[in-house]
Amino acid sequence: MRLVCTFAKAYCRDTTLHVAHDGPCSGTVKPTGTVISVSTIPPLYTGSEAVLDFFCTFLSHESCTTATDEICGSDNVTYNNP
Repeated sequence: MRLVCTFAKAYCRDTTLHVAHDGPCSGTVKPTGTVISVSTIPPLYTGSEAVLDFFCTFLSHESCTTATDEICGSDNVTYNNP
């Protein structure tokens, strides 16, 4: 299983992101650590939205492992576990 903790946190902020390929992006800067703010979900939502909200809320309180593994996001940013 790939270590994609940092990318998963970025995906929680922007669900349009996708993994472009394994390894670093060419000519990009790695993201800095940020705090995730989870927005409130409207009262009516799909099951997948509920699961995503639960996962992102849980993940926002977790530290990513120190093992390194790089992936390139569709936003041309290299995500890794520092």
